[in-house]
Amino acid sequence: MTFHAPISPDAPDGHPQTDRRAEGDAITLSICIPTFNRAPFLDYALTHLAQACVFDFSYEIVISDNASTDDTRAVAERHAASGLPVVYHCQEENKGGLPNLLTVFHRARGQYLIYLADDDLIIGDALADHVHYLLENPEIRACYTPWEVYDDLNKVTQTNFYAVEGDVVFHPGDEMDLLTLMVKNHIFPEIVVYRADAIRDILWEPRFCYWAFSYLAHIAARGPIAFRPRAYYRSVTLTPVAPDRGQAGIEQTMVDWDSYRGGLEYFVHAMFVP
Repeated sequence: MTFHAPISPDAPDGHPQTDRRAEGDAITLSICIPTFNRAPFLDYALTHLAQACVFDFSYEIVISDNASTDDTRAVAERHAASGLPVVYHCQEENKGGLPNLLTVFHRARGQYLIYLADDDLIIGDALADHVHYLLENPEIRACYTPWEVYDDLNKVTQTNFYAVEGDVVFHPGDEMDLLTLMVKNHIFPEIVVYRADAIRDILWEPRFCYWAFSYLAHIAARGPIAFRPRAYYRSVTLTPVAPDRGQAGIEQTMVDWDSYRGGLEYFVHAMFVP
């Protein structure tokens, strides 16, 4: 594996960071968006978040710009000026996709963190439900959920990527039960509300194995995790931003079988080999 330390949260390019929060404010949830040269998608996502994020807890939207050359910065600054709690950081050079994701996780200040692709959407009330669940069960390090495959052009949910029948919690020592659930339900553990300290102690980018399985192994080995049936994340297939575009997630599944297999092998090794 190759290890990448998180990037410094200071502004690497000399520009001030967009941050409307007062120093010392407690943040419950950080919505973490890595992005690169997709300003129209980011603009649409932030417009959606302004409507969807009706929470009774504090939140921030943390953007890590992977050295975009379009008007990504201007989009972030415009939404911040409108009152959306946007925090914008820009890399001095493109660090790659997963290192930029780890960067935004380490720059976020929330008690809980989620990843949001710049072309996807959230279901606000469902996300709030999971955050409240974690606040009521503070020992749980991460809450995994299915996600909707969503046609945003026609406003139709096409399917859920996987299903679980009810809330289930796994503790260290429950590795076989966890593996059985993943295999039986065809679970890709990609969509998750992380407790911040659980994800921030991951500093590495896995090679040859899919990150979602290796990160799950790391987090589950150190404390309880939960799976819940309600989707809060919409993986967008068709979008009004670019109606004819391809869907990167679908394209990835066609070519990454070796990575998925490597991730499962890593999970088995990490959870069962002392």
